Amino acid sequence: MNQQNLASCQARSSHEKPYCIIITGRPGSGKTTLSQKLGELLHLPVVSRDSIKEGYVVSTGLSHNALPDDSNWIATEAFFKSVRLLLDSGVSVVAEAAFQHKVWNIVIPEWIQISHLRLLVSDPKPEVCATRHLKRALSDLSKERFHGDNQETGKATLTIDYQKPDFSCPTLEIDTENDYQPSIQKILEWLEIDKSK
Repeated sequence: MNQQNLASCQARSSHEKPYCIIITGRPGSGKTTLSQKLGELLHLPVVSRDSIKEGYVVSTGLSHNALPDDSNWIATEAFFKSVRLLLDSGVSVVAEAAFQHKVWNIVIPEWIQISHLRLLVSDPKPEVCATRHLKRALSDLSKERFHGDNQETGKATLTIDYQKPDFSCPTLEIDTENDYQPSIQKILEWLEIDKSK
């Protein structure tokens, strides 16, 4: 981005800022399904870190276990850059990734400054997430190639030590174990996105 465009983005008044809807949580917490639903209902593009990782794997022609050590970071950085490009261009976006606080802390403080940021944490019980994650891996053989999911062991892995992101921004925790609590309609109301702008 050239300096003129950057200055233009920085000069936007508050009501012209794009919306950044972040959806995060443990693997298997229902992030992807929720992000797709909200993207469709809000008419927003959805940027998924796992989808970017899959695109990277396709480009290399390798499986997850054969990738260079920095491959996960390459995918993560591409995710960050993609979201930032959209925000800098005034495009509202749904961004979905399973990062913990430490990784989100790389970008969220800056994104708060340039967008109306809303943080949704998909947070069913850890054992529910682990069971879903394993079931997904066993039902889709490509998951092992792209993400190294636990197909070989056939065992669910708990991520009990997951550190939720904690920032000074509007944050909503959602239980996805049995439908959505709060409901999709309540989530939309909470987001307070004025689509008439």
